[in-house]
Amino acid sequence: MPTILKLSKLRLTESKRGFLIRFINAAGVDTKKQVPKGVDPHVFAVEQNALFELGDYGVKSNGMTFDQAVVKFHTSLDEMVWREKTNAKYGDRMRPHHCRLVKAILKNHFQPVLGSQPLKHMKPWQIKGLQTDLSKKLSPQVVNSYLSVLGSVFTMCYEKGWMETNPVSLIKNLQVKASKQGYTPTKDEVEAVISAAPDDWRRTMIMLAANTGLRCSEVIALTWQAISGDVISVEKSAVFGHVGRPKNETSERKVRIDSKLKLRLAAMRLASTGDFLFINKNGNLYSGTDATRQVLDPAIKIAGVQRFGWHGFRRFYENELEDQGKRKDHIQKLMGHQIGSQVTDKHYRVVREEAVMTDDYVLSIGG
Repeated sequence: MPTILKLSKLRLTESKRGFLIRFINAAGVDTKKQVPKGVDPHVFAVEQNALFELGDYGVKSNGMTFDQAVVKFHTSLDEMVWREKTNAKYGDRMRPHHCRLVKAILKNHFQPVLGSQPLKHMKPWQIKGLQTDLSKKLSPQVVNSYLSVLGSVFTMCYEKGWMETNPVSLIKNLQVKASKQGYTPTKDEVEAVISAAPDDWRRTMIMLAANTGLRCSEVIALTWQAISGDVISVEKSAVFGHVGRPKNETSERKVRIDSKLKLRLAAMRLASTGDFLFINKNGNLYSGTDATRQVLDPAIKIAGVQRFGWHGFRRFYENELEDQGKRKDHIQKLMGHQIGSQVTDKHYRVVREEAVMTDDYVLSIGG
């Protein structure tokens, strides 16, 4: 194996399986260690060499317990929340409520069992046992999500050289039954719900969701600064009262609206005294649940149609444009979905913004 980099305590080599570091351990034995995937091999080699010079060979923290690893993991979570709160660009970002949920999962389900155990003693059969115990009281989907959180802790440990393997990666997910897709309303049902809205501002909110395909969280977070003429710029999302960037980079987009909706919004703006389009009677942002209970559900009940959620408008929007023969990648662009799923679509196809800013992509439902 050719040597790529030679340092005082180790050599960085490359094999068919990837990069390796070779060194003489504390016992005088010639040892090799795989460079974790996704990690810069040169950086990894320099960091490990520095540890070896201090007499710390092999796994950096042979005595580190799971609890200690979780503390370090919390630090990385807090950094991601900070990036979210400061509107840092996409990358390692996390919403505060998600961070609290992850910490609670670790505290309630894994630390009581694994807390005092050294990382070097973690075995796949232990994780399998945890999975079995959790499956007795939780659904397969929830168990899989909890193990994913645990796996994130071990991935951090593995990438930092604190563990030789990630035991969660060797455990198969539980089989999950295919979930039923929520109901997708027809055009007649959407128009009936719009007409049945109890007042103008709720009718406008429903019309906006139906004619743009915006997520409920994106509708709630809309500000007047995001509207310019007949173009809405989707740049924010509101979850549990926290306003931040949308779920991912592709969610940032622009959508055009028709003249009827444009006039409605203009009239609302004249009467508005705040930054956000839609606020509750207490002057606060809606939660998704309150927006359903206070805005959508009353209109559906009056219209007498089958109940559906805000996401039903996104499915309606996608189906309506597809039935009109619009290009699939253009629809994905408007909905904030990733363009395609294969390498060519993902890395080479470009959908220009101006391509979806024409009259052909403006719906006009209700009003």
